[in-house]
Amino acid sequence: PERDDTVEPVTSSIAELRKRFLGTPFVVNSDISVNGRVVSSDQAGNFYRSICIEKEQAALEILTGIDQSHNLFPVGCSVTLRLKGLTVAEKFGVLQVGAQPQSGSGYDVDYIGSLPALEKCLVRNSEELVDPQPARLTIPELDPLLCGTLVRIDNLQYTPESETESGWSGYRKFVDPDGCAIHSYVRDYADFADREIPEMVISLIGILQYDDSGEGRFLIKLRDETDCLF
Repeated sequence: PERDDTVEPVTSSIAELRKRFLGTPFVVNSDISVNGRVVSSDQAGNFYRSICIEKEQAALEILTGIDQSHNLFPVGCSVTLRLKGLTVAEKFGVLQVGAQPQSGSGYDVDYIGSLPALEKCLVRNSEELVDPQPARLTIPELDPLLCGTLVRIDNLQYTPESETESGWSGYRKFVDPDGCAIHSYVRDYADFADREIPEMVISLIGILQYDDSGEGRFLIKLRDETDCLF
């Protein structure tokens, strides 16, 4: 009989993939797959052509490169990502997976960019949707290893950093009763970018990020306006 060199794919975890990332972008050359549940949505425009998946307090962002990814991969659906041939990098503390960038592009990772290419590496496991529950944490409990996961932080008060601030657009500072701070981030093109921020005590839900430039600070990237609770 002819020799069969077929090897079963190695299934890893998002947490293990994060351990393999040592700060330098790399291309996955082996048959590794990970699975997780979608916890972000691009429907409101604050996430651009990407989705975040999470499992067991570890997460990554898939740069789908297609509009309205939420129609194919809605929040709460289970997916499997085949990593062979894809590039792994990191931005704002979040592990990112996408296409290998063109030489000289200046980016560590690129968008996958087409539906056929995306369907080869990202598979929806079932039609079942399970509403993801954010981890309820205080600001001192935040850890860079949690970046990309869905979190909730309570007892926050909006604290403007300039007199010209208006609406959610950009970075907005929130402080807890102990004076610990976290910043929200909302793109200018998000549906709710120009909406007013409540002046009462609120809770924020979103994808955790970390900006290590300057003194370093944690960010929470809202999915839509309903991620602000009051």
